[in-house]
Amino acid sequence: MFDSMPSRPDTQVTVFPNRQRFEAGVTRVLSHHSGQQDCAVLHVTLRGNGGTGGVSLRMLNLVGHALRAGTRRGCLAYLGDAEFAVLLQDSDSREAAAYARTVAIVIQNLSTSWHDEVLTVTVSVGGVMAGDGQDGRELLRQATEASRATGGKCGQVRMQRAAAPRRVPSGLEPSFA
Repeated sequence: MFDSMPSRPDTQVTVFPNRQRFEAGVTRVLSHHSGQQDCAVLHVTLRGNGGTGGVSLRMLNLVGHALRAGTRRGCLAYLGDAEFAVLLQDSDSREAAAYARTVAIVIQNLSTSWHDEVLTVTVSVGGVMAGDGQDGRELLRQATEASRATGGKCGQVRMQRAAAPRRVPSGLEPSFA
């Protein structure tokens, strides 16, 4: 599933699972979930200190390594641009919120240099606790919304319970006839 992810500091973020693989993996984990412990999905959004707000590949690699090193009982994906996702297994809402705050602090304290410039990032973290009937795509969508709801404020963390899955009202199912 996700177990073969690299953890060396020089690992390129492009070797981490992508969005589709993460969503499918989360769905598989939830389908085998015993209900004894909660699971959370976190969405981590970065913004660089450069004029364009972009994040360098060097910084993305540092963030990926820091997230991987701190992700126990969970899975990590690089979603592209400056976004990561984390599945925390067997974590209640307090543990997930504490992990999200730690992620924000650790990432904000990372820096690297490029030529004569010191590169840093700001981070916002959104998270959602898994609910019944959820799948990986829906949980990641809700975690992304929670991350964006922080308004991109530096170091902000927003955790929430998963909303009920979106259902198509009876009689409105698409017809392929």
